[in-house]
Amino acid sequence: MSFSLGIVGAGQFAGLFVKLFQLHPGIGDISVTDLIPERAERLVTEHHLTGGAVSDFDAMLASDVDAVAIFTQRWTHGPLAVRALRAGKHVYSTVPMAITQEENATIIDAVRETRLTYMMGETSQYHPATVFARQKVAEGAFGRLFYAEGSYIHDMDLGFYAAYQYSGGENWKATASYLPLLYPTHSIGGVLGAWQSHATSVSAIGVDDDRGDGVFDREVSQFDNEFSNTTALFETADGGSFRTNEFRRVGYPSHLGESRFRFFLSSAVEGGSGDVRG
Repeated sequence: MSFSLGIVGAGQFAGLFVKLFQLHPGIGDISVTDLIPERAERLVTEHHLTGGAVSDFDAMLASDVDAVAIFTQRWTHGPLAVRALRAGKHVYSTVPMAITQEENATIIDAVRETRLTYMMGETSQYHPATVFARQKVAEGAFGRLFYAEGSYIHDMDLGFYAAYQYSGGENWKATASYLPLLYPTHSIGGVLGAWQSHATSVSAIGVDDDRGDGVFDREVSQFDNEFSNTTALFETADGGSFRTNEFRRVGYPSHLGESRFRFFLSSAVEGGSGDVRG
């Protein structure tokens, strides 16, 4: 038995995930909607989506699709997810879940009220280092995991100016100034995807941007943000700690290795290393 899926947002990112959804044996018809109808039609044509294009989000919610997958701008995720849940749809959303604690809480409340499924699609769960460490933890091959590091290097010069111009329109600099720690899930997810614990406290340091191009400029920023790089230190429930870096300004030549994870053990089983890197 399969269920139908509605794609919300037909921009650059959605096409990558449509291919994966089509390969999933549990997914049947896939439909798509976008604020720019031509983009939705193009995605339908390119991927032969049997559900076709839907006029708008309201029409998607009024349709008989079982679930929606949200691929819109980050600050729209929370409100769209809540509307979908309360319309009776399961929800898959790209990261982040939302941009305020209040929005996060509203999503949780909506899930409890509706008994539907919400999933935030954190891709670092499948990073090779995280997969390897998770397998070793499950096997009992690690001793105590007491410290880890996760870095997500998302340098603006590696094509992200064009990406923000594409998604943000004339006001793109205001939205490109997104706070790094409002988008922390790739660095955190790569750590907690292997560590069977959760964070209980955090402190962070932000670095003021000095490029002077108006992107991370508090006077321009929709998010009142001037930080382009941030580092955070977390305490875990089992007495450990981990550090994450979310960097947007790094002199880095390519996308290779932009996610980096390390796990440190106080001991290892059967002579294994105390440092697992990826």
